[in-house]
Amino acid sequence: MILYKKNTFYFWLGFVSWLLFSIYNYIFGTNALHSMAFRYHEFLADVLFVLFIFTNFLYLQKSIYKYEKLDINEHFLYVNVTGIIGLAFLLALQVIRLMFGNSLPFSIEYDQAKESFFWYFIVHFLGYAYFFFRRLSLYQRTKKRLDLWKGMEILLGACLVIAFENAGFMFEIYLKYILGISALLISVFISFSVDWIAYLNTKQKLNALISVTLFLLIGLAFLYISDLKIQWLKGKLLYDEILFSDYFFIGVIGNFVIIYGIISLLILVFNLPTSSLFEQRSDEIFSFQRINQTIRNTEDKQSALNALMDAALLSANTSFGWIENYSDKKEDRNSGLTIRNLKEEEAMNFTKDFNLSEMVLNENKFYQILDLKKDNSFKLIKTRFKSLLVVPIQTSGLKIGALFLLSEVSESFTDRTLLTLMALCEQTAVALENKLLLKESLDLERYKVQLTIAREIQDGLLPKIFPKSNAITFSAKALYAEEVGGDYFDIISLDKDSFRVCIGDVSGKGTQAAFIMAEMKGIFHALAKTEYALPEIMSRANEAVLDCLGKGTFVTFILIDILIKENKVSLCRAGHCPPFLYKSITNTVTPLIQKGIGLGIASKNDFEKNLTIESYPFEVGDQILLYTDGIVEARNHDNEEFGYEKLSDWFLKNQTLQGSTAEKLLSDILNWTQKQVPEDDFSVLSIKRIS
Repeated sequence: MILYKKNTFYFWLGFVSWLLFSIYNYIFGTNALHSMAFRYHEFLADVLFVLFIFTNFLYLQKSIYKYEKLDINEHFLYVNVTGIIGLAFLLALQVIRLMFGNSLPFSIEYDQAKESFFWYFIVHFLGYAYFFFRRLSLYQRTKKRLDLWKGMEILLGACLVIAFENAGFMFEIYLKYILGISALLISVFISFSVDWIAYLNTKQKLNALISVTLFLLIGLAFLYISDLKIQWLKGKLLYDEILFSDYFFIGVIGNFVIIYGIISLLILVFNLPTSSLFEQRSDEIFSFQRINQTIRNTEDKQSALNALMDAALLSANTSFGWIENYSDKKEDRNSGLTIRNLKEEEAMNFTKDFNLSEMVLNENKFYQILDLKKDNSFKLIKTRFKSLLVVPIQTSGLKIGALFLLSEVSESFTDRTLLTLMALCEQTAVALENKLLLKESLDLERYKVQLTIAREIQDGLLPKIFPKSNAITFSAKALYAEEVGGDYFDIISLDKDSFRVCIGDVSGKGTQAAFIMAEMKGIFHALAKTEYALPEIMSRANEAVLDCLGKGTFVTFILIDILIKENKVSLCRAGHCPPFLYKSITNTVTPLIQKGIGLGIASKNDFEKNLTIESYPFEVGDQILLYTDGIVEARNHDNEEFGYEKLSDWFLKNQTLQGSTAEKLLSDILNWTQKQVPEDDFSVLSIKRIS
């Protein structure tokens, strides 16, 4: 709004200055041609003339900013319409003058008015063209171009100042020659700044060519009228009058716009034949960007193939094609074809008997038939097409499909087209693969986060603090092959002298085993504090596992009651690894082997038939070692199994251990296997009688 108000102000300022100049020229110019008194008013006339040019150029400069959003051809239209209106008005005045000649009343005043209108229109025409061409030449700003324009503007300012013919400058003629030639040279240099032409499409270049041609014709028409005007007013045409009076500044401006117009015209003429090629290359680049953007903004593979299909048809200058999706099953390859301007039956003619997509994917190169009518494999097919091209869409790690293109012209696909199509297909395949890898990476990251949460939950399921007792010490540790596992142990205090201990191992490992392990904790805690005997607890646990867990899933389990007052332990084993009992009196280690099958394998009757309960003395200095099968099945680099014998020997040798038995055992096994992460879940629970 502020810019609009300022622009209106400059317009009226320019108009008023032109009006003052015209009135002054009328008052003192009517009888001044043959009067000495004219010289006394010449300086004031020059002042008004310079003011008129300056204010109108200021208005025109602001107008360029006001209409900045107009495109190039709209600016040309504005310039040319201004010139045509001015020419039409001046030609009308000229026709009237020629019709009536000197018989026209107020003929001299008429000529003075015509001269004023000439200046108004020529200043507006050349001024707007000057600022418009300045904007075009600075389409790409560089320091060199800005420096040239600074020099040009300084010269134009000097040209405007010395319009005062009697200002007292010495060697005025030579100075004007120097300024004029300098401005001419800079105009030539600036006129080669026509980068804007390269950014026009064929239609825009053609419109610009017509507009520039019309602009030059209008300029010549103004030049013709100006010559006639001088003849009318002066009676003769003097070069010095044109170049070294009021015409000097306008002449310099006119030189620039005409030179810039001529060079722009020539560049447009030379660029027009190659425009379609540049546009095609530009469209190909845009196609690459569109494919990437489509894949980036959507997870839909079909959208990417649609973008590829459209880009391929544009690059190959054809309208017919399809994309065949890759599948290990041949019958699925034609499902969901990305097809353009063809019936599916037409496409099937080229694929039902020929496995072209698999061929180009295996060989990773295009397949082309220059003339289908002459090809032995396809000449019997009734088709309107003459050329066929098949391009693979794949990367080294991902097969997506094949692009089929048909043309009604033989030898239609050039080498340049082939390279472009190969690049388009490769780019699409890479982008789709990257999208897939990114999705997998994100899924993996989410999975890791979920596993971390699951690990934290599972860690919370295992006891961190063991029941306190003056007679018993507990030591336990679990180490999983994956983030989570299926090993489980727990300790419940029945009273101050009785404890119920369990250890279990869910079949399998990983997330599924971890969920079953959580179920086992619930089952154990639901049954452990009841008054049921150990066999009854084990039987009910077996029923719960059969009811809750799927077929094929089982749990090996050991349940132990520690009775301190009675100096004994009672044990039921359901298919789990036999625990080891160390007797301090004899300094021996004995495996506690009992009958029993895993939970969830057999029905209630069969399970109970194979279940036994045994009791063993448990005195001061004795220790029981419970563990999961990952301990005894651990292997070193020589594929040697750790086994029960090594575990028994280790247990016997480490009875004097002051620290945690469980942590020491896991550390020694990892050192023995020379692996940082076990191949199977490790869990250890030791129970030592200290008093």
